[in-house]
Amino acid sequence: MLEVYARDEFRYGVQAFQRGLFNKSILSFEKSLSYKPDDILTKEWLGRAYFRSGFEDSAIDIWRSIIDANQGTALLRSKVETLEARRSLSRTLSTPGRYITAADVSSKLGQDNVLFRRPGSVLPQPNGGFYISAYGSNEILLFDINAALRQRFRGGLEGFDHPFDIIAGPGNTLLISEFEGNRVVQCTADGVVIKTWGKRGLSNGGLLGPQYLCLDDQGYFYVTDAGNRQVVKFDLEGDFVLAFGKKGSGYEGLKSPTGVAFRDGEVFVLDNARKNITVFDGSGNFIRSFGEGLFHSPEGVSIMQDGSFLVADKDRIVKFFPDLETIEVVSDLSGKARRITSAVEDPNGNILAVDFDAETVSILSEI
Repeated sequence: MLEVYARDEFRYGVQAFQRGLFNKSILSFEKSLSYKPDDILTKEWLGRAYFRSGFEDSAIDIWRSIIDANQGTALLRSKVETLEARRSLSRTLSTPGRYITAADVSSKLGQDNVLFRRPGSVLPQPNGGFYISAYGSNEILLFDINAALRQRFRGGLEGFDHPFDIIAGPGNTLLISEFEGNRVVQCTADGVVIKTWGKRGLSNGGLLGPQYLCLDDQGYFYVTDAGNRQVVKFDLEGDFVLAFGKKGSGYEGLKSPTGVAFRDGEVFVLDNARKNITVFDGSGNFIRSFGEGLFHSPEGVSIMQDGSFLVADKDRIVKFFPDLETIEVVSDLSGKARRITSAVEDPNGNILAVDFDAETVSILSEI
């Protein structure tokens, strides 16, 4: 009977944790441990609840007790070591560096001239230049290291249909999502269309408002499908592979998928409506959701050189550490930002940020 009580309280604790009710989850996990004191999984979750409630010392003490008993996983050991190292460094170092605006590339050139409309995403280049996708003016623009416009690409005779995201493809090519065109386009570095994926619809390979893109390490790419509330996976030969993110057993389903990133065999999907992150494996199987309450309105996500995630979060840019489930604000632009949709680190350590509504691309440098 005690086993049943322990299991029920553990389940209540996990449910409360997923809803962001961390104090309630602490009570449930502690009650579960009163029935089954040596349950390692419950102890680990109790540490997580304490950590998210702001009681970092208590969380580390719980996790350290698991490790000292030789029952902790490699991931738990890494998490504790990272936290202890950061806490030790914080005693001697100043607060983490913030990023400030070094330069802005505005859409307006004087009173009557417009450089671009509604930028959606930015793609840094090794030489210091960068591409932007201009959703409103149906083009891709290439800027040099001095933020001077060098080329415009409009997609040939057919033309781009509201390009939104742009990422590097294989072999010095570009992958571009077309929100209104309901497809993904591959083109050369100078804008010549090579191949397309997708079509308007609900069936396999169908898209309704594709937004963000990412590549994995196996020759596949993923695109968030806003209209169908899912993520679609294609191979680079042009074939549909699978779609995932719908409501299923033990998972409530994506509500408004936005940014997507691939790391260590897992697909991380931001949900603008739920303001969280959901993790899937490469076959589309739900693994976990977390991050509730951390974000304002998350959209684009990219991976930084240090392995953390850079998230465009409406009026700010944040670093997200998935192993610790914490964030760090690297630039608060709430004084001027309207809707930041993309933030990417360039080879020089700067951050390029796109504001869709303010029609601006900002170059941010660390203080």
